[in-house]
Amino acid sequence: AKVTITSANEPIVLTIKQSKWKTGDKYNNSYPVYIDKETGKAIMYTHISGYYQWSKSEIVTGATSMDDGEFNTNKIRSINGWEELFPAFALAEKHNKETNETGWYLPAISELKYLRFTDYYWSSTELNIANSYFLHDQTIISNLSKTTPLSIILFKKFNAFDE
Repeated sequence: AKVTITSANEPIVLTIKQSKWKTGDKYNNSYPVYIDKETGKAIMYTHISGYYQWSKSEIVTGATSMDDGEFNTNKIRSINGWEELFPAFALAEKHNKETNETGWYLPAISELKYLRFTDYYWSSTELNIANSYFLHDQTIISNLSKTTPLSIILFKKFNAFDE
């Protein structure tokens, strides 16, 4: 919507953007949607069946962003042999290929907190050589080996105003 208010000297244009999406909607009738009301960040997400390791070995990756899972996922993708070494991250690439899309990633720990989960989910956020953060029942936990299999959820950002 566009509203023009005219003052004595110049018109003032006020542009209001409103998304056609709201939390709980289904993107393309399949992926649930979450819209952060404060930031306007829009994501769709999907659960992956099974339990997967964050990493098969102890290695420092630099995937340490608490807020940006896309950044962390790209850090992992820059490591030689990453698809074999990092099963949780390889699932994002597999999902991209299976759906003929791009942009799916393992969310950072603070991104996981957008949604209410009761299972144990890996985040893309690394703590140290041995551990990465995971979420259980809205609680951030960091004292678990990267080689422990946990549930995986993938996120994909989208522009809620241009869809």
